[in-house]
Amino acid sequence: MYTTDHSRRIFIAVFCLVLLSSCSNKIVAESDRIRIFEPAQNETVSSPFTLRGEARTFENNVRFRLKDSQGTVLVDSFTTAAGEMGRFGSFEAEIVFNVPSAKEGVIEIFEESAEDGSEIGKIVIPVRF
Repeated sequence: MYTTDHSRRIFIAVFCLVLLSSCSNKIVAESDRIRIFEPAQNETVSSPFTLRGEARTFENNVRFRLKDSQGTVLVDSFTTAAGEMGRFGSFEAEIVFNVPSAKEGVIEIFEESAEDGSEIGKIVIPVRF
């Protein structure tokens, strides 16, 4: 009996934490397949910073690219959203980069088409360095 009650309490506590954390996610930018919680538009970022959101993409892959205002690519990488394909799942990536001389840039977040490599559902968030 103790194990069942104890397990139930743990489940309820974890469920409440997940529910509370998902309620505090403010969407700062979105497309039909990607929602971004951070960084916010025009936020000052330093290395490292966190890219956080939800995605519903092919094989849960989320591509991202950090560029300075000159168009120089500082980071070009991907992360994977958690959860079941076809449903929004959370993702988080720590982005480490060499700080450029430019004061501004953008982070592009998108799904890469498996068919032709095109960028689908692309979100562009301006940032400051």
